[in-house]
Amino acid sequence: MAIVSESKKKSSCSGRKRPNPNKGKTVRKAELKSKLVKLSDRRGFIAKVELRAPACSNHGKTDRPVKKFQRHFRCQGMDRAQMMLSSLEMSIRPKLYDRQKINEEKVDEAAERQKVCNRIETWTSELVMDVSKIGKEKKFDVEIFLEYVLKNQSVEIVYLHGATPLLQEPLFEKLLQVLQKQTLWSLNLGELKFSKSQLERLKSSLELSCVTHMFYECDGTQLKDVLRDITRANRTKHSRWKYGDDHTHNKVVQDLNKNWFNPHSHTCNKEHEWHAKMPRTHRRKLK
Repeated sequence: MAIVSESKKKSSCSGRKRPNPNKGKTVRKAELKSKLVKLSDRRGFIAKVELRAPACSNHGKTDRPVKKFQRHFRCQGMDRAQMMLSSLEMSIRPKLYDRQKINEEKVDEAAERQKVCNRIETWTSELVMDVSKIGKEKKFDVEIFLEYVLKNQSVEIVYLHGATPLLQEPLFEKLLQVLQKQTLWSLNLGELKFSKSQLERLKSSLELSCVTHMFYECDGTQLKDVLRDITRANRTKHSRWKYGDDHTHNKVVQDLNKNWFNPHSHTCNKEHEWHAKMPRTHRRKLK
């Protein structure tokens, strides 16, 4: 008759593996599966938690089915049930919980970014981009808008009025990068109040840019005169603010507004043959 050791008699495990003294004991970590079960009598929700039992410490992982221990938490409302499950997951598997949260945030951010990009592509054109078509008071949306402007190789007019996140330093740096685009010649910065240091940097960047028409709400006439002098000097750098032979370009110049001085009001544009071909109603508005 085979002799059975005392350690195997006391153990209730039916595994076939013998313990290896040279190898560390393998203990299965607790795994969590959470579900929300809606009650039929409308009393709320039950948070159902299934915890797998750890494997035998003497024989490691075995082929026997792992026992499951169920815990039920009755709670009123979906929010309360999800909060209880989240706290339980965080207490049992904190590292996995953190990784799942980070992945969920990345997925949500990618989805929101795609929504903003689709809105920009739908409601703006390659030549004229308006921040009012998105959430201009949201930092996330304004940042994506500036990135989209920087990638656009043919943008000429940008409306940034009311985009208050531009007052923050990271986005203000991107605004200065937008000013250096060679295709940009009209900029609207209405409803914004930059600091003194930001205004000085804005002036320096504006002098190096090709912006010929802009708008900014100034408290005094001195700042307004300085900015207008800079834009007037920039009109000698190019002639994109004038009417030409391109019908699409002339339509953009014709419809441009919200500047200190709109380009279709210039004498050279009024004397152009494109101005004579415009409808009488539009010519009446210009006077």
